[in-house]
Amino acid sequence: MKAIFLYTELADYTYQCFRRHLELNPKDELHVIHYPINAEAPFTFEPVPNLHLYLKSSFETADIWELFKSVNPEVVLCSGWNDGFYNKFVKNACNAVPVILCFDNIFRYTLKQIVSLPAARVMFKGVYSGVWVPGSKQADFARLMGFKRNQIFTGFYSTDNHYFSKLYHENIESKSKSFPKRFLCVARYIPQKGLPLLWKAFAELKKETGTDWELWCAGTGEGFDDRIEHEGIKHLGFVQPKDFGTVVSQCGVFVLPSLFEPWGVVVNEFAAAGFPMLLSDKVGSGGLYLKPGENGWLFQSGNVKDLKQKMREIIQTTEQKLVEMGNESSRMGAANSADNWSATLIKLSQLEK
Repeated sequence: MKAIFLYTELADYTYQCFRRHLELNPKDELHVIHYPINAEAPFTFEPVPNLHLYLKSSFETADIWELFKSVNPEVVLCSGWNDGFYNKFVKNACNAVPVILCFDNIFRYTLKQIVSLPAARVMFKGVYSGVWVPGSKQADFARLMGFKRNQIFTGFYSTDNHYFSKLYHENIESKSKSFPKRFLCVARYIPQKGLPLLWKAFAELKKETGTDWELWCAGTGEGFDDRIEHEGIKHLGFVQPKDFGTVVSQCGVFVLPSLFEPWGVVVNEFAAAGFPMLLSDKVGSGGLYLKPGENGWLFQSGNVKDLKQKMREIIQTTEQKLVEMGNESSRMGAANSADNWSATLIKLSQLEK
């Protein structure tokens, strides 16, 4: 099977799905046209046999058709609908092969979305054979856009569960003996991630309780230079996924304070790694990887008081209970995997155009 992906910014979790698919199906070929690597998430990628990457900026319309003819793919997958260059191509490619729309948008009942729905139904009809989305909220949006239930597939955002599950098994014994008193946040330093609210909540908690817990934050972005300097808060900068082993062994509870997060694959990753969860109610993947009271806590996005209260509850929870919550997270983290992603890609390649 051969597939062409028209992608935006490549992230490690997507790359790991490509890699895993080709491990399972070594005769397949994946051709990925993508935007430049985001400077706020400077992932590095090792070469993978039969995985071909192309920078979108190097393509003209004629070039993409030459690639299409030389590859002769069974399926084309397009990330989103906002790229005019990609849109022009898929409108013609759909006459030859199934074209799949991939997106993570959710329907938020904004005036713009409501007004755009009729046009979207017309624009997408006859072009896309199906859609591939992360979860149920995106699937609901797809139905509003006119896609039938049998055309909608979930699990588009998956991850290398083998790697993160391995980290869980490597650390479960040591964490059972002495649970690390550290919160871990992995997020870009941009406004929608809500990091300043997290820093404020933790600094107040530290002052009020004198707790010996710490907060470690991994990531970079436009707000990195404005990061808080605090004795209990450590800024790690950007960490390549392959280097998270040491961080996982030293941290105990994962926190993501996002103000807006349609999905959040990082939750899947650190659930698989066996972390109790502390998530804002705006994290889309929380519906799949968090059961409050069983493997973590949910707080109201943007509410410093609520976030601080949930952090207070965590530091007052027994180590045994936190370990049990981490065990449950590891189980739930298996819900999406690169193996499942690979199986879905094969199904999509077999759809009728």
